[in-house]
Amino acid sequence: DLIEGVERFKSPVLFLNSECNQLIGRQHQEKQAKFFPVVRTAVVKGSGHSMFGEKPEESIGIVRDYLKDR
Repeated sequence: DLIEGVERFKSPVLFLNSECNQLIGRQHQEKQAKFFPVVRTAVVKGSGHSMFGEKPEESIGIVRDYLKDR
């Protein structure tokens, strides 16, 4: 069970979405985010499943901003 106990994790969890991903895009991430008490979401516009390869500066920038707050 991969979600057992996640409700006890109180730090914000980042869900990074790619705008053009039809398989596990925003809608899928929204379903997963419901299991966590504190969630931040971000979208890499114009990217597909390989957002770090397609839009590396934007993707890494979002992750860096998230980690700055930790």
